[in-house]
Amino acid sequence: WRRDYNASKDDLDRAVAIGPNSALAWTMRGLTVGFLGQADEAVLCGERAQRLVPLDPFAYFHQALLAQAYYFAGRIDEAIVLAQRVAARCEPFTSNLRLLTVALGAAGRAVAEGELGRGVRCGSGQTGGCGRAAQCYARGLC
Repeated sequence: WRRDYNASKDDLDRAVAIGPNSALAWTMRGLTVGFLGQADEAVLCGERAQRLVPLDPFAYFHQALLAQAYYFAGRIDEAIVLAQRVAARCEPFTSNLRLLTVALGAAGRAVAEGELGRGVRCGSGQTGGCGRAAQCYARGLC
């Protein structure tokens, strides 16, 4: 599957056909079609996955990838709200924090103190406050 998104999509199409109640298959299909530029389809897949796992303790994973789909679709405010919800639930999920930082930037908002969680490690290995973490993410060091 490594960066062959079309082959991945074909495999995930089969996965959701065989297991239409697999939230993971829908989430990964959404991620894949998002990378293929099909943002609206990515949102539909992510939203379907969310309906399948409303009480899953790992729902943050599905929510983070749905937030990414919202970002791909230009639905920046929805991406921010969902990414903030994920950050509040699972601070160290760094891919979500990167998305949150980018979405806030796209919305013209500065990253507020406390918005990215506490104790995020930057590229130097030092634990910094949220402002420092935001700078690290923005520079791609984390």
